[in-house]
Amino acid sequence: MSKGRILVVDDVDTVRESLRLALERAGYEVDEAADGEEALSIAERKPADAVVADLWMPRMDGIDLLKALRRERPGLKVIAISGGGAGMSLEVATSLARAWGAEDVLVKPFDNETLVARLDAMLDD
Repeated sequence: MSKGRILVVDDVDTVRESLRLALERAGYEVDEAADGEEALSIAERKPADAVVADLWMPRMDGIDLLKALRRERPGLKVIAISGGGAGMSLEVATSLARAWGAEDVLVKPFDNETLVARLDAMLDD
């Protein structure tokens, strides 16, 4: 039995794959998107229990994705992930993610066990 559906959003294929494998091993169903626009399309068809989204992506970044998700599903659980990017400091991006409703922010690199533990705790509430 699945512990829930997680949408993983990151423009780096290897990051998405690593997160997907860890989450599937932990008992979650996982959908993947390479950017915010693709994530919104998937979220309409397959509503997730939580979203794990990178803040720095092409086309639609994680902050804009978070804003859109909050409009559509205000109670959706979101963990923002980031290793930094151009145009904005990691501290500012983290503050924006929290201001727009991310329950948690993980700074890359992080271990997958930490992500699983935080999702487990969030979804048990």
